[in-house]
Amino acid sequence: MKMQSMIDPVSQSVRRARGMWASLLCATALSGLMANAYALTTNAGFSGMETFTSTGTWTAPPLLDLQSVNHVQVILCGGGGGGVANQFQFSSGSGGGGVLAVLPVTPGETYTINIGAAGTSSPSDGGDTFFAASNGAVLAVAYGGGAGTAGRGGSGGPVARNVAVVAGQTAPGVSTPGAASALCATYAPRGSGAGGGFNANGGPGWAAVIW
Repeated sequence: MKMQSMIDPVSQSVRRARGMWASLLCATALSGLMANAYALTTNAGFSGMETFTSTGTWTAPPLLDLQSVNHVQVILCGGGGGGVANQFQFSSGSGGGGVLAVLPVTPGETYTINIGAAGTSSPSDGGDTFFAASNGAVLAVAYGGGAGTAGRGGSGGPVARNVAVVAGQTAPGVSTPGAASALCATYAPRGSGAGGGFNANGGPGWAAVIW
């Protein structure tokens, strides 16, 4: 009886230790499962956004990445046309076009985002903003606004989407001095893609990639 009474406390301590380790392992496993579930839930919606004020590239997350996607949403704003004011000409430039579209992408592929330059008071047109695949194929483009000309404002920048676009909306440029297309005025920083006033440069293009 004395021997048994000496063993029992030891056995109980071992059992308690085993129980503590089991609880710890269960908690660790549960924590891992919760983390994975959170990652998968996050991946079900938008997981990232990158904006561009100058030409650059964007690489679609690779296939094995939890953020991997096969479609992205892009917002493109063409550069605004420049305005002019001299003894022969007195007119404003127009805002560049705007595009909001959903585009198919390939995981791991690098895409080019070209940002349209602002038109100058020379005057000159605004540059085109586009999203292109690695093979050079342009998937979506927002054209630059027209420069001011003698007696009239520049023409609003046209917009275009090719057949690769799954869904989207467009907004034509406007010829109101200093104004951007309705779409770019809503989503882009103030002045992006806006037409230049009299004897003023237009606003530079802008783009965003959301995935």
